[in-house]
Amino acid sequence: MMQPTPSPVPPAIAPARDFHPRTGDGLIVAATYWPGPMPDAPAVLLLHGNGTSRAAMVPTAAWLAGQGYAVLAIDFRGHGESSPAPHSFGFAESRDVAAAFAWLKHQQHGAPVAVLGSSLGGAATMIATRRRPKRARCSMPHQGRSRSCGWQAIIQRLRGLHRRPIATGCAFSSPGRSAPVASRVDARPRFAY
Repeated sequence: MMQPTPSPVPPAIAPARDFHPRTGDGLIVAATYWPGPMPDAPAVLLLHGNGTSRAAMVPTAAWLAGQGYAVLAIDFRGHGESSPAPHSFGFAESRDVAAAFAWLKHQQHGAPVAVLGSSLGGAATMIATRRRPKRARCSMPHQGRSRSCGWQAIIQRLRGLHRRPIATGCAFSSPGRSAPVASRVDARPRFAY
């Protein structure tokens, strides 16, 4: 286990809003929500890597919101502004994924939800999906090769969530930052469901 890495996160800029839901085991998870254009707009849950916070996901979240998606980014327990807790390499953090996914699914009136996790976010997503295998599909791109379906398939799944297309080749993270890149994919999200 690793020690918590709290860090300040800049306040959300409207129409996004910050809030602090509780997980099933009682911890507070800091979150930022960007509403979609409709109450039942498809949504994307963005999950950061180890030692960072939801602040790393703001550029990607703002871009996805501009494409017509509702977006939720959270701070995992022990990260950012969430309750202090030791890092568990995805095991305890999977509870945060499950709580955030359930909240977003309810908020969007049952609309499809994609989950994009980087590093710890991917590990926590994989563990969370093991608990709900009938509702989740995972893919795991790895160093330009995929163990299941690859980056293009993730883009296709996102396109299937919404009537507005997402440009092929947009990256949801790049080394050192999470800005969308409208060119070749340089870094890939680890999991999506």
